[in-house]
Amino acid sequence: MVNDNDALESQLACFLLAGGEGRRLLPLTKFRAKPSLPFGGNASLIDLTLLNCHRSGIRDVHILVQYCGESIMQGVKHNWRAVEQSRDMAISFRSGSSSPGGYRGTAHAVRHNLERMPLRRIRDVLILSGDHVYDMDYRIFLAWHRVCGADLTVAATDVPIADASRFGILRFDGDCRVTAFWEKPSAPEKLQWAANARLYASMGVYLFRAEALRAALAAQPSLRHDADFGRDVLPAMLSNARVFAFPFLDPSGHVGYWRDVGTLESYYRTQIETAGRRRQFQIRIPPDFPPSPLRRSFWDPLTGTVCGSDCRIEGDAIDSVIGAGACIARRARVQDAVLLENVVIEEGACVRRALIDRGARVPAGTIIDGETRAGAIPHAIRTLPGDVTVVSTDGGSQRIPLHRRPVTA
Repeated sequence: MVNDNDALESQLACFLLAGGEGRRLLPLTKFRAKPSLPFGGNASLIDLTLLNCHRSGIRDVHILVQYCGESIMQGVKHNWRAVEQSRDMAISFRSGSSSPGGYRGTAHAVRHNLERMPLRRIRDVLILSGDHVYDMDYRIFLAWHRVCGADLTVAATDVPIADASRFGILRFDGDCRVTAFWEKPSAPEKLQWAANARLYASMGVYLFRAEALRAALAAQPSLRHDADFGRDVLPAMLSNARVFAFPFLDPSGHVGYWRDVGTLESYYRTQIETAGRRRQFQIRIPPDFPPSPLRRSFWDPLTGTVCGSDCRIEGDAIDSVIGAGACIARRARVQDAVLLENVVIEEGACVRRALIDRGARVPAGTIIDGETRAGAIPHAIRTLPGDVTVVSTDGGSQRIPLHRRPVTA
C-alpha cells in the first residue's frame, strides 16, 4: 500500500470530471450542474468524491467544469474554503472555455489539461467523476494498479442484470485482467458466460500509467469530436495494453456501496438510502476535518432523518433528507421524502415519497402522497416508478395547489 502522502502527491495527477449537463436529472439541473446537486444534508454530490481524495492523501485536485460551472465552483469554495486555507488540499478549476469549442467529451477534456501540466514527475493519472456516491481509499486502488503493472486499472462493481444496460460492462479473468468490455449493452443477459455469473460494471474511476494514457489519447482520432473514456479509450486499449479491473469491496470484504445518480429515480433512491434507521450509506467526515458546512449535517437515529444546517422542524420528519434552510411547520408530516434547500412545508401538509426542488412552498393542508399523477400541475409535477412525486419549481419559489385536507387544531 502507498502510505507516503508526499510521494503520492508528487507522482499522481488527479482530474475530477464535472462538466456534464445531467439531462436525465432535469428539471433539477436546469440551472445548476449535476455534481452540484445537494446530497445528504449540507453536501453536494461532488463533495463525496473530494472527501475520498482528502482521506486518500491526494492534496492537489483539478476539477474540469463546463455546463453551469459556476454552480460547482461556488459550492466547492463554500464547503472547502477552510480545508484550502489549512493547506490540507489545493483545488483548481479548469473550464471548458479554455479550449476552442469547449470540452468535447471526457477524453478530450483530460488531454487538453494534461498537455498543460509538467509531465516529467507524473507517474500515474487518476480520473474521477463528480456524480457518484461511494467511499473509497484511492491509495489501495493505486497500490493494486502498481502491483498489477497495469497501463490502465478500472474500478468495478457487480450490478444486477436488470441495471447492466446503464453501464459499461467488464469481463476479466482470474488475475483480474480485462478481456472484454461492452458499453451499455442492449441485451446484458447474453453476457453471462456461466450460470449465476456476476456482471461487473465500470465505476467511472480510472487509473492510468501516465505514458500509456498519453499514447492512448494520441491514438484516438475521435478526440476531435466527443471521445469518451468508456466508449472509446478503454476498448481501444484492450488489444495492446495491460488493462486490469479493481473489484470494489468494503473493509469487510463485501461488495462496496456505489451508486450512479444519473436519473431522478436513482437520485431520490440514493438520498433515501442515506436516511432511515438502518441507512445504507453515510458521509464520513474525518474527526480532524477543518470547520466546514460539511460538518453541520445531522442524522437523527430515532426518526431516521438527515438534516442540513439551519433547517427548522416543528412537525414530523421520518426517514427523510431535509436540505439546508428547509422548514417543516407544526402538524405537518414528511416521510420517505427528499427536500432540497429552503423548501417550506406549511402547517398540516403531508408529504410522502416525494422529491421537492429547492425553494418550493407546499401550502397548508396539501397532500403529496405518491398517488398524485403527472400532469396534475403542468411543469410542476411528475411521477417516477414507485409513485414517487417530483415537484419542480423551475429554479424559483412556487406554491403547489394539490389535493387538500382540512387543517385541524
